[in-house]
Amino acid sequence: MNIKFTFKGALILFAGTFLINIFIPQLLVAINVSYDHAVILANTLLSSAVVTFVLTRIDGQNQGRNHTLKVYGLVSLLFLVVSTLWMSGIFV
Repeated sequence: MNIKFTFKGALILFAGTFLINIFIPQLLVAINVSYDHAVILANTLLSSAVVTFVLTRIDGQNQGRNHTLKVYGLVSLLFLVVSTLWMSGIFV
């Protein structure tokens, strides 16, 4: 599978993940969630949604809801594993 990002897609991807990782963990810490868990939640749920949006809607061929949900599930699982390893001190 060959994934190509357009400039618009890359800009949305960068801005979305940057803003999510700056603001969402701080909001979750304010409601008494540990910072490590807040980062894992933000990356797993929201950053993977931004990546899926860019891959399927901006830079891909909109192939339907089932394809989008499958991509979201795979990207979420990948982000969950990577975020958990990073918070454990294992850098991939």
